[in-house]
Amino acid sequence: MEYTLNVLVIDDEEVVRETIKAAMDFLGHRSILAATGQDGISLFSENKNDIDIVLLDSNMPGVDGLSVLNELKKINDCVDVILTTGFVDDEVVKIYKDAGVKKILPKPFDLSTLSKIISEVHQEKINTLNSKKDTASFSLQDKTSII
Repeated sequence: MEYTLNVLVIDDEEVVRETIKAAMDFLGHRSILAATGQDGISLFSENKNDIDIVLLDSNMPGVDGLSVLNELKKINDCVDVILTTGFVDDEVVKIYKDAGVKKILPKPFDLSTLSKIISEVHQEKINTLNSKKDTASFSLQDKTSII
């Protein structure tokens, strides 16, 4: 079953934002676009219960990607963030992963790769939620069998 996702795209390059928006439309997902890190934080704060995934550029003027990520996590620690970057460096990847990024999407990327990464992140979320449900159900069964 395919799900329509709400994706917040935070990238300072208009052509990147518009290209990702077109890709999201093609894949059947909705997108919200932010041209700056601060705009992205504001839009996320206003829509935190509706946004499923954030595509975040690592290198933007003003507020950088890591600062934006930290602010998004303060608003909702469970937010799924995919980092888009033209600079893949092991140390930088580790810093972002430690801060809570789910996946790294190196630029440039194609529609197939974008779709695959978004699907993987979404499926991980579903699996985590199902696992928590199963654990809660199992825990409840244990308690009722004792009674």
